Amino acid sequence: REANNMGILFPFHPLEKHLTVVENLTLPLIAKGYGRLKQLRRVKQLANIFDLNTNLRYFPTEISEGEARLYQILRALMPFPKLLILDEPFSGVDHRKAVRIMTYLREEAIVNNLTVIIVAHDVRLHPFAHRVIKLRDGKISSSSGDIQLDQEMPNYFRI
Repeated sequence: REANNMGILFPFHPLEKHLTVVENLTLPLIAKGYGRLKQLRRVKQLANIFDLNTNLRYFPTEISEGEARLYQILRALMPFPKLLILDEPFSGVDHRKAVRIMTYLREEAIVNNLTVIIVAHDVRLHPFAHRVIKLRDGKISSSSGDIQLDQEMPNYFRI
């Protein structure tokens, strides 16, 4: 049951090459038993939020690696998860798109109680975090937390 409330993105979890982007995005919803109309509404909703409408009918081999990565993030968000685990989600992704997605995830954490765990080397993501845990040699080297999620974001993260 808990697995139904998770979205996961691993570094090497590619889109299915034999399916279009929109077909890839609907896979988690098909697995949960959503009807076609609800699937397409959810795709449209998230694609509009992130301004990713242009390549939905393309196959993964016809889009850039950065775009494919963005669609992989959308695929993890499709089933309305309560827990989202993202491993290096923004490698090869335009900074403005990454900020847009992180802003959305921050809002979802506040409004809909979404828990987001991100594994990343990009320190520019730290201001979006409630807690930052740094690891060294597999052990926690530092931890900062209790940041208020509704606090003002630094200017360099504005879209």
